[in-house]
Amino acid sequence: MRAANEPKMHTCKQLSKATRKFCREIVLGTGVFGSVYKGVVSSYPPMILAVKNISETSRQVSFTCLLL
Repeated sequence: MRAANEPKMHTCKQLSKATRKFCREIVLGTGVFGSVYKGVVSSYPPMILAVKNISETSRQVSFTCLLL
């Protein structure tokens, strides 16, 4: 059983769907590491996420997801 404060893991496929395939229309911001997208995961209740898509030139190598 997960602790209440433990982060939920999402697959790349789920994050792609939540961000409408990383649509430019829903970019929240862009920085040196890449762009941050608003995403919505279909669950009950729906979860709104901020999803960082790391740029290829960044030294970071993973997706970061923040529950809003």
